[in-house]
Amino acid sequence: MADNTNRVRGLRDVQQALKKLPDKVEQRVLDDAVRAGAQVILKEAKARVRVRSGALKRSIALGALAAGQRRRPGQIFVGVKEPESERAHLLEFGTRYARAFPFLRPAVDTRRRAFIKKVADMLGKGVEREATKLGRGRRR
Repeated sequence: MADNTNRVRGLRDVQQALKKLPDKVEQRVLDDAVRAGAQVILKEAKARVRVRSGALKRSIALGALAAGQRRRPGQIFVGVKEPESERAHLLEFGTRYARAFPFLRPAVDTRRRAFIKKVADMLGKGVEREATKLGRGRRR
């Protein structure tokens, strides 16, 4: 089984700084950071997908659960929108008659480190930005 763990230096400091921020701000910082990282995977998936009409490529997008659903901060998805989602798995995994042409899993596998780096960078910048905003708000 492949090891899917990655270590980011300084992450503990970022986590502690995030805990000091109000919940709404924490969620916004995490969402923005993960969304920026997911853009890296999204771009790679679009580059890897097999194109006939272009509809499947256009339907690959970022998404999040609706506000009413149980959603954790930083929970962003890269996937395929309807109606193309009804057949995307056939291309990704293949069928008994057609070979697979995977595009999502290889995108994640090849861009994992870039994703983590982007998220870590954006988290650091986001925490600094929000801490500065909160500091300015208290002085008034």
